[in-house]
Amino acid sequence: MSKILKQGEIYKYPKGTKVRIKDNVQCHQQYHDGGTLIFQERKDVHKGEYRVGIQVELGVCFDFHPDDYELIKLKQK
Repeated sequence: MSKILKQGEIYKYPKGTKVRIKDNVQCHQQYHDGGTLIFQERKDVHKGEYRVGIQVELGVCFDFHPDDYELIKLKQK
């Protein structure tokens, strides 16, 4: 289960927040399955990248637009 975010809302969440890339974005399945939110310093951002990224088993990616992220809601017991 995931929560759709408003434009730019992803920046309100801390590093380590569970996120996934929306289904309508073409990417590797691991990014759709989810990972953790990470950030990079503005000075470290390369052309075509964003300050916000996702870390999955395959590695880290900063190529997704901030509006391409969804929060993963964990089921409460």
